[in-house]
Amino acid sequence: MAPVPSLKLNDGHEIPLLAYGFGTANFRGKDEDMIKATVLAINNGYYHLDCAECYQNESGVGAGIKASGIDRSKLYITTKVVGTINQDVAAALDTSLSKLGIDYVDQYLVHVPFSAGSPQGLQKIWSQMEAVQAGGKARSIGVSNFEVEDLEIILETAKVVPAINQIEFHPYLQQREVVDFCRKKGIAISAYSPLSALTQARPGPVDEVYSELSKKYGVSEGDIALRWCLDQDVVAITTSKSEERLRGYMTNTLGFKLEPQEVEKISTLGTKKRHQGIGIRTDADHKFHWTSDADAAKFATDVVECKDSVNEGFWNVCLGYDNPGDVAEIYGRVRGNPRKGAPEKALAARPKSHPTGMWEYLRYFYVLYNVNGTWAPDPFDNEKLGAKGRRRIISSRT
Repeated sequence: MAPVPSLKLNDGHEIPLLAYGFGTANFRGKDEDMIKATVLAINNGYYHLDCAECYQNESGVGAGIKASGIDRSKLYITTKVVGTINQDVAAALDTSLSKLGIDYVDQYLVHVPFSAGSPQGLQKIWSQMEAVQAGGKARSIGVSNFEVEDLEIILETAKVVPAINQIEFHPYLQQREVVDFCRKKGIAISAYSPLSALTQARPGPVDEVYSELSKKYGVSEGDIALRWCLDQDVVAITTSKSEERLRGYMTNTLGFKLEPQEVEKISTLGTKKRHQGIGIRTDADHKFHWTSDADAAKFATDVVECKDSVNEGFWNVCLGYDNPGDVAEIYGRVRGNPRKGAPEKALAARPKSHPTGMWEYLRYFYVLYNVNGTWAPDPFDNEKLGAKGRRRIISSRT
């Protein structure tokens, strides 16, 4: 296998360009399954492991690292803090380190921007991130799912510019405004869901070029999709339980490069379709909708399973999906009858102006109930969202 190339970050550290992710398919995985997945990844050359506190599987990943027998110095480990109102970042990192069985992470990210409650709250979270880096427990610090407005907020007071911004990135969601802003500020990009055009969004305008390039280079279409990221200096995070597929990516993806015009062709064709991964979207009317009824149904099922374990359950269910950055935009299709087993606090706390239903349970336990067990201001008031829709949430919260 060819060595995984690295990208130099703005703090001087280097990050491997290919990573194995423990969100999505591995979300809330049992320890025994996570041990197998971790050992499988490491044995096939994936030394960059992407984790998060909200995935609820750090203990299993840690046990897998130990079971692999690999020296810690060979690994590049990323994990994330949710970043809720008044969250103690140092304590959260210590908890993650304990679960992972390590004494530092190579990269620590703020998972989402909106949970801090206000611009000042987000700046406070970032200040704590700077402190844990200074303390030596995180070599690099960065963010995830941040848009330009979010980055501008923390840069107003930051002493340390984020090293990286992890976002959903594939031909049908190129987020060029965010990418261009990050490039100007020296912030690297890492991509989750880089295979979405293949796995979630077919048929689509890049299908033909993927096929053509796959034949030209004698590799899989997945290799083409990953290479499209790597050739733009974007870290690609993938996952699989198939050893053959993982080995193929490690061998084939790293064995060739796309021509600049081929990268551009995929990019151009990708702009003809928009696809956002499992999750949610805001339409022009600024009302909330799920991207599919299936996504809404799965989410609702997971909510019921969580029952009243708010911090260890519901938070993590919400943020473990492929698209945590778009907040719980769950107004239209999810509304319905109250679900059996849903926490009573949600119903008691809901505004009287809203109908009873799953919407209330989701909206309150998704953001409003934070890690300290206190209620935060309502960020989902449509009247406050303004012309920019979701991106007004942070600035409209008190």
